[in-house]
Amino acid sequence: MDRFLFIILCVALVFGAVSYLLGRIFKRKSFIKYILPILTFGISAYFFYISIVLKKGTGFEDLANLLLAMILLAGGLAGFLTSLIMDLRSRGRY
Repeated sequence: MDRFLFIILCVALVFGAVSYLLGRIFKRKSFIKYILPILTFGISAYFFYISIVLKKGTGFEDLANLLLAMILLAGGLAGFLTSLIMDLRSRGRY
């Protein structure tokens, strides 16, 4: 369990850093930093759908798809929160 939380934390840090870099590089186009979290949410929903609804896997394949969905959801959430905080700071609210 400790390793899984460490993996989720690392993925969240990577996605947050990439969103931050995209926000710093493309200052005029603020929607670009939201593309990565939206894509990640979509891929996470796909893996969740595969693991829960289809149940086509044998044994641990469904479990692996569910874990991938959870990891990508945490990464997408971290990227979205980073982008949102950057937008609020640039508008002078915080």
